[in-house]
Amino acid sequence: MSQVDRKLVKNYFTKKFPVWTVVVGLIGLITLSGSALFGIILLAIAGAGLYFMYFGKATATDQQVDEAIQQDCLGAVERGRDKVGIVEEMELKEPIVIKGAYYKHVNNETRLLYKRGGDGQLRFSLGQITVFYITENQLYCYTRVIDFCTGSTFTETTDEYFYKDIVSVATLSEKIQVLNEKGLPVTDKKTNQPVVHDVEVFKLTTSGGTSIQANVQDRTAMSERKGLMDISMVEEQIKAMRNILREKKAV
Repeated sequence: MSQVDRKLVKNYFTKKFPVWTVVVGLIGLITLSGSALFGIILLAIAGAGLYFMYFGKATATDQQVDEAIQQDCLGAVERGRDKVGIVEEMELKEPIVIKGAYYKHVNNETRLLYKRGGDGQLRFSLGQITVFYITENQLYCYTRVIDFCTGSTFTETTDEYFYKDIVSVATLSEKIQVLNEKGLPVTDKKTNQPVVHDVEVFKLTTSGGTSIQANVQDRTAMSERKGLMDISMVEEQIKAMRNILREKKAV
């Protein structure tokens, strides 16, 4: 799998039609009759802006974005093994990888963006990758927050649990607030209300009351952007984890 140009991935999520160029162009057309030189200058500005900010701005394809995200997932699997201190030979099954949107902006440049592709699928720019490693006696977990536009990692956490301590694994719906880089709620500009997303999450809970949560599907984004989020593979992985935990706890 070849490396994807991350600048193209960033353009995929950030490229927007510059409406101001249309306004400037119309003003230029209107002023042509009264001041030809000024009208021509405005039309030139509008044309240049339209080219450099839209038509001349190359973006990644849907497939290339998927490849970039897959590369980051594979990188998380390898990095996670090192962080939790295991080798591949210790694993009884293939690692279970769950990726979902991350709802806290890292900084002004790194925040959650959604884009509906030509295939109707929704893709997100800021993600949380959660990897579960199944070994003989324990379940290891590695979580990474990553910007898919750059491939940069911002936070990493690890956990490990004995199977006997795991109480439940379940999928449920939760309301998650979008937070800015200071940890404060992001507000909707139209309603001035906090932005809240209805998210399907995978949650693993232990007897000690601790839990690991992995975001799976954003129903709010799907509704607002008329897009889909295919989670069939995630559902199969979650089913496989439940079966493994059931077998281990039965021993």
